[in-house]
Amino acid sequence: ERKAMRDEIDRILEPGGFIFYKTFLLDGDINARELIAKRPGDEPQSYIHPRIGHTEYVLREEDIIREIESQGWKIHKLAKSHKHVKQGKAAKRRTISVYIQKPYDW
Repeated sequence: ERKAMRDEIDRILEPGGFIFYKTFLLDGDINARELIAKRPGDEPQSYIHPRIGHTEYVLREEDIIREIESQGWKIHKLAKSHKHVKQGKAAKRRTISVYIQKPYDW
């Protein structure tokens, strides 16, 4: 489903258009690491959400950057959440927000 979503975004977004992408970030997320260990999903870096039973994916920053740049898209801004650990324990989920531009078709 994720590949189909990427293909659809590529199809409908005009050349030079922008997209805002926000997702869970695995880097430094204590809660995500625990969920992956205790409730692993079918794919790497995934887990089954304990309340809703849905598979969620968490990505590493380097994987996100590699995927975007491999498609020839440009990252204009990347921002990671912070203050996700309080007194050594998970306080909230860690996220990453990315402003991406589709390349122009010359």
